[in-house]
Amino acid sequence: MKRLLLASVFLAVVITVSIIGLNLLEKTYDEVSEALTQGKDCIAIGDYSTAENYCDKAEKAYVKAEKYLSAFVNHSTLDEIGAELAQVKPFTEEGEEAEFYSHCEATLVSLKHLKNDMVISVKNLF
Repeated sequence: MKRLLLASVFLAVVITVSIIGLNLLEKTYDEVSEALTQGKDCIAIGDYSTAENYCDKAEKAYVKAEKYLSAFVNHSTLDEIGAELAQVKPFTEEGEEAEFYSHCEATLVSLKHLKNDMVISVKNLF
């Protein structure tokens, strides 16, 4: 009976930690997505300095969450997303809209895939 109780407590802890990680990832995705979307809107009207500020905001949100996400997600995956996000800002400084949009979308797609991979489902369990 003690083993069953201990296993139940351990399962509850694992589920709680997984839910916390998923919520953190969703919050990070929302923050980064919002900042990059606003940056894209600024680029569309030619306001490169404001777009640069939104890129900084997205990068800061990601870096802040990255240290916590590293407990739940493979480090190389986080590094790839971080590297992709870091490439966005220089294109606002250079005014290269196509590259800016491309890297924004690549970052968002990578984050969305990561978010979908973290969702607790039968597919992800097996």
